[in-house]
Amino acid sequence: IIKYSKNKSYHLFKCNNSKYCINDVYVDSKNRIWFVYDGIGVIENNKVIYYSAKDNQVLQKCQNITEDNNGVISISTSHPGVIKLNGLNYSIKYLPKSLINKYLDYIFYDSNGTEWLGTRNGYLKYDKKQHILYKDSLGNMSDYSGSICENKNGIIWLGSTDGIIKAKGDSLTKYNEEQGLSHSEINNLVIDKNQNIWVNTYNGLNLFSLATQKNNNYTSKNTLFDVFNENDGYVSTGYNSGSGIVTDSFGNIYVGDRAKIHVIQPESKDLIPPIMELYSIKLF
Repeated sequence: IIKYSKNKSYHLFKCNNSKYCINDVYVDSKNRIWFVYDGIGVIENNKVIYYSAKDNQVLQKCQNITEDNNGVISISTSHPGVIKLNGLNYSIKYLPKSLINKYLDYIFYDSNGTEWLGTRNGYLKYDKKQHILYKDSLGNMSDYSGSICENKNGIIWLGSTDGIIKAKGDSLTKYNEEQGLSHSEINNLVIDKNQNIWVNTYNGLNLFSLATQKNNNYTSKNTLFDVFNENDGYVSTGYNSGSGIVTDSFGNIYVGDRAKIHVIQPESKDLIPPIMELYSIKLF
């Protein structure tokens, strides 16, 4: 894990005997840095504490980290189940096999405390009384469900292998390549401070602006998404399923790539020109 400070300094934390890559990193309300790999670790005051996975194989299959409204750290696993951490103690909540198959990819708590789970069998919404399964009602939602976010109006946005899905109450609306997305397979979503939605896909970065969300005026000549590519100075080496996208308190957008991290400043007027490489010249 590399920690990048405001003074532009870097600090490297190495995982304890890890054989695999970092699956997720999360900063909680106490400013502790949690990470999962083939185990669980937390960085506090520049010291690393590890949760041993020797006694339980579930801890070796961690996928995603978040914090619920009560400050409890929750981790999704591919076992499948949800790990709840309280200090150095943990508990595991296993999910019914009738609702989920092998993988639980993502966990998210909305502003009402409702638990959302992204699985390979669709999305599960748990309102503390029952699980509600969103599966295939809008097409292909079941192959991979691994990104959830919420805007300030309480609208939930879900990523899938067939675009992004807007969940407003019991109403679901899907947006994919037909509405201008550069690719329908979604890696991650994030909502910036102006309520714009940034969509990281398998083929580029997309912006679903707040103004476009309100107008929702789609035509074949006027798509709903702004796509960033080389013409905008955005040079990418391609995305994979592990790439992420986050925003900071200043409104900057950070996009993970196979070979680099892109930093986008939506409100900045200082544009950085792309690096040009000349391979050949022809005279006409």
